[in-house]
Amino acid sequence: MRTDKPQPTEIRQDLAAVREHYSHSARNRAMKIEDRWHQFRLNLARERGQHVTVLSLAGYGSPRWVRVFSRIVMAPSSDFENGRRVAKVIADGVRGWRNFVSAPVPFAEVTAKVAGHTFRMSADRGGIVDQVLELPAGAHLEPGWQQVTLNAAGAEQTKAEVQIVGDDVTTGVICDIDDTVVVTKLPRPFLAAWNSFVLDEHARTPTPGMAVMMERLLTKNPGAAVIYVSTGAWNVAQTLTRFLTRNLYPHGPLLLTDWGPTQDRWFRSGKQHKVEQLARLAEEFPQVKWILMGDDGQHDPIIYADFTRRYPGSVRAVIIRELTYSEAVLAGGRAEHPTGEQLMSVSEDGEHLPGIQKVGEHRIPWIYGPDGKDIATTLAEYGLL
Repeated sequence: MRTDKPQPTEIRQDLAAVREHYSHSARNRAMKIEDRWHQFRLNLARERGQHVTVLSLAGYGSPRWVRVFSRIVMAPSSDFENGRRVAKVIADGVRGWRNFVSAPVPFAEVTAKVAGHTFRMSADRGGIVDQVLELPAGAHLEPGWQQVTLNAAGAEQTKAEVQIVGDDVTTGVICDIDDTVVVTKLPRPFLAAWNSFVLDEHARTPTPGMAVMMERLLTKNPGAAVIYVSTGAWNVAQTLTRFLTRNLYPHGPLLLTDWGPTQDRWFRSGKQHKVEQLARLAEEFPQVKWILMGDDGQHDPIIYADFTRRYPGSVRAVIIRELTYSEAVLAGGRAEHPTGEQLMSVSEDGEHLPGIQKVGEHRIPWIYGPDGKDIATTLAEYGLL
């Protein structure tokens, strides 16, 4: 016979519901505080005579659609030209924290012109534009780099580049940034803050040989898409782009994230961000087999192994840059090698090549190396370079 006294299971469920309610309420309060902070900065920028600026960020797409990125901020007109920082500012050195000083313009209305067609978009609460634009029937874009024209009220017109992946392209590169193309030597808990707020773009150190190895991959696969995925904030997109360009890395769009509270999280998950972007690219370009590049500092091998199990037909190879001992200690250790059936293949000269992951009928090479030169040697052994 049931009494009025609640059972232990019911008490635990009630307590969990209460905690979730107050946590959700706290996140909403944090979002409101952040919105007020953005509004305060916006008003202050207006009082100082700053102007609305549409930042130029690279996007990507197919002949029938484009994914456009931009960030709408308030800034002195002398600092930017066509949505990019002018030469004097670059020459003086741009520390990361300056990227966070520019006040975002929340929910700014933006107009995009693509292949002669006009589209209307809206920025999010942080002034970030991430929008897919579908072209009308019969309209198309030529493969390669094309331009999108962006306009916002009170801002000068800006042209942004978009990488159009042709339907005949079957190879692409998805590359992590920190500890893969950039040597950080920093504890992971401080990495994002250091790279975002402190480090001058001139002080970043490229990973030896990686730029040359990636360029050779593109030579082997003409027209291949190159996309960089990072847990960094959109605020540093232009800084990262300048670093990649200065160190001769292949040009490609950045898939970054935004910081701060959301409806369901206090802070955005970097791991979840990578997982979602990989899955999205697999769905958007089903004909492309991706070469996944990352490092063995905890998460990338796990993320890539899960991705190969979910989308084995979308992976050509996995490249993992091995951290040095000191880098691994600062990163909190190394990730384990992917689980699953491991095979040994044999090259033409009879040499055994370890690191093949079998997923169904697909055999996916896993290539480890400390730098671009060592990785390139193994790629050549697999016939990928």
